[in-house]
Amino acid sequence: MAAVLEKQIDIRMKASERWLELSMAPLGEHEAGPYLYYPNQFHLDIEPTDELSRDYTLHNWESGILSGVFYASRKCKQVPMNWLIVRLEGRLGSESMDALAHAATVIVAKEAGVKLNIASPPGWIEE
Repeated sequence: MAAVLEKQIDIRMKASERWLELSMAPLGEHEAGPYLYYPNQFHLDIEPTDELSRDYTLHNWESGILSGVFYASRKCKQVPMNWLIVRLEGRLGSESMDALAHAATVIVAKEAGVKLNIASPPGWIEE
């Protein structure tokens, strides 16, 4: 596990009162099963900002991450990989899913060594 965590890539984004931190590490090419895995010490801490996101579970937030993983894989012309999600924190609402997808896209592209020319979602900046 230590060798995997050495490859961990972190991103922090902010938009006014909203923010997110996502840490992911590549696990290798996808063969079967889920694309996202979690270590025993996985840290999830989301403060919901609206009624809809108050009912969100990890599964809802995963959809944004997976969207970014698949988008970046297509843009980088690579087979999607398995990823270890080490940390997901933030003050997010239902409208923040595009920022979460963007964060995952940036991480996957960094791992691939590809510079994607994509803008952050409106109002969001990478820190």
